[in-house]
Amino acid sequence: PACDGEQALAKIDELSHQGDEYALVMLDVFMPNLTGVQVAVRTRLGAYHGATMPLVACTAADDVAEWTKGYDSEEECLPIEIFDDAILKPVNLNALIPIMACWVLPRLICFNSESPISALRAQMGDSAFR
Repeated sequence: PACDGEQALAKIDELSHQGDEYALVMLDVFMPNLTGVQVAVRTRLGAYHGATMPLVACTAADDVAEWTKGYDSEEECLPIEIFDDAILKPVNLNALIPIMACWVLPRLICFNSESPISALRAQMGDSAFR
C-alpha cells in the first residue's frame, strides 16, 4: 500500500524499472500530494506509456464530476478514459470480486500454467479466500 500519490507512482516506477507491473492498481481518487487521477494520467500518458496494468479508481464520490473539481489542466480531467474500472468506498468483497475476476484473473491465466484459483491465491494470498 502507498500512503499518497507520490509513493504510489514511485512503487509503479520501481516495478516498471524491473520490467514488471502490478496485476491491478487501486488508486484513491483523492489521495494526498498526487491524486489518483494524476497518478493514473502519469502512468498512462507519461513514462509508463503503454502500461497495461488495470487501474481502478477507488472513491466515496459516486459522481465522476466530483473527481475533477479543482484541476487546472484538461489533461488531468480524464478519469473516465484513464481508469479501467471504479469501485466505491467503503470497498466490500462483493464489489471487489467482479473487478478482480474481470481484470486480474485473465492476466493470471495468460501468465501462469496453474489453475486460475491457484494463481489468484498466489497473487493475493490465502487470507483473501477466507
